[in-house]
Amino acid sequence: MRTLFNTFYFFILGLSLLHGQDISLLHSKGKIPSTYINPALPLDNTFNLGLANINFYSEKGGPVISDLTSKNNDGSLYIDIKNLDDIKAFNYYLEYDIRTLDVAFKFRPFTIMAGHGFRSSANITIAPDLIQILKDGNAPYIGQHLELGPNINVLAFNELYLGLQKAIGRFTLGARAKLLFGTSSVYTERSHIGFTTLEEYYQLQFDNDYLIRSSSFLKYDALDDITIDYTQFTFDNLFYNNRGFAVDLGAAFDVSEHLTLTASALDLGYIKWDYSPRKYELTGEYTFEGVDIIDYLEDSTLTITDTLYNLLDVKSSQEKYSTTLNKNFTLGAAYTIHGWSFNALYQLQYRFDERNHRFSVSAAKKLGILDIGAMYSMNKNNFKAFGIYTSLYLKPVYVYASTQDILGLLNPLDARNISFRFGASLQF
Repeated sequence: MRTLFNTFYFFILGLSLLHGQDISLLHSKGKIPSTYINPALPLDNTFNLGLANINFYSEKGGPVISDLTSKNNDGSLYIDIKNLDDIKAFNYYLEYDIRTLDVAFKFRPFTIMAGHGFRSSANITIAPDLIQILKDGNAPYIGQHLELGPNINVLAFNELYLGLQKAIGRFTLGARAKLLFGTSSVYTERSHIGFTTLEEYYQLQFDNDYLIRSSSFLKYDALDDITIDYTQFTFDNLFYNNRGFAVDLGAAFDVSEHLTLTASALDLGYIKWDYSPRKYELTGEYTFEGVDIIDYLEDSTLTITDTLYNLLDVKSSQEKYSTTLNKNFTLGAAYTIHGWSFNALYQLQYRFDERNHRFSVSAAKKLGILDIGAMYSMNKNNFKAFGIYTSLYLKPVYVYASTQDILGLLNPLDARNISFRFGASLQF
């Protein structure tokens, strides 16, 4: 079990460059990046080209990295959970996008958009009981029922989209249709692994109902032999396997010359996983009574660990499955006056079926060819995220960069959020 924990812990550390749709996109008004958060936000120019827009975001609920690690004599980090106490939650959520190319052509009242992006997200929820038993052993919990099952989800795919905007009076409506081609998936369908140390003879009892599915990511041979095969950017399965479909919908309404209200629904869709789809299932009740001392002495290859691993019989089979995307719903308002722009944004995000609410406000000032701004956002895991935004527009080149939490970027080991976004586009 510790091997399993270590494997996914270092996987999470390896994915710390990640994405989230954020309020800074609203400051790219009239440029392609603004359409990522709402396909109805109108573009200013006739021809628009987006180049290598990269966005990343991570969020932690529970202990931060510094709580889980210590440094050895040569300064390297290693996992150290002995100081953790009274853990209420342990959840890491990570996401990133690479927008390789976006093209938009405007001919009033229509705008046609097309492009490609690589999308990836991951979530791991570890039961607090599992952390405690790894830290303290089972002796303090004799007679107590503990929940040990981790909930692990990974979703990575390429998307090709074709979109359309139409201006109708003071309204602008927008939509994108997206063909999806999955590259990696892990989907925890059921996550119950119960554990009890019985009081009478200290037998170890497990009651299980655990089912995890994977495509091109997770290879399981034993509980202590789990291989992760993850490529952060790939065109695997493009056009051939793991196909899906999704739509983005948006609307914008100009209340006045200065005030605009917006709404969008993003990533409404699914992927059917048919390339090497594996199903791993652990069910039933098992009791470990111990080992026969005679057998233990006579067989030098026998270990208690081997006996426990054999007891927990994981069934492996091939079975196709489907997953939905992480939906995102937004409501926003933008106000511009005298070179200033002010934005407010509410987001309801479904992260592997878990709802997350976020509220953000921001302000930016135009200083000639330069825009400089600040933002504040809050959600259940972080109520003090202060970010910055800047952009440079040397016609026809537009470049921008932002972070949702500047303190997290400067001190990632203690951060609840780590985010960074940058990109470029051309407008003609």
